Amino acid sequence: MTLEELIRECANEWGVVASEYIIRVQSDDEKGLHIYVRPSDRSGHTVDFIVNGNHLIELFNTKDYEKI
Repeated sequence: MTLEELIRECANEWGVVASEYIIRVQSDDEKGLHIYVRPSDRSGHTVDFIVNGNHLIELFNTKDYEKI
């Protein structure tokens, strides 16, 4: 799941514009920052990424976990 997909699929009841998300830093190492992103005031998916510069690498997302 990309960051854009998360934002579009987990928008608040008024839509994508002004929907808020929480970004939490889990760790900081040579690969970059390990973060997770989730909706801030509603249920929705959580996605873990490594952020290095402007590059995001998905590590895990709860949407895929639900399929198992």
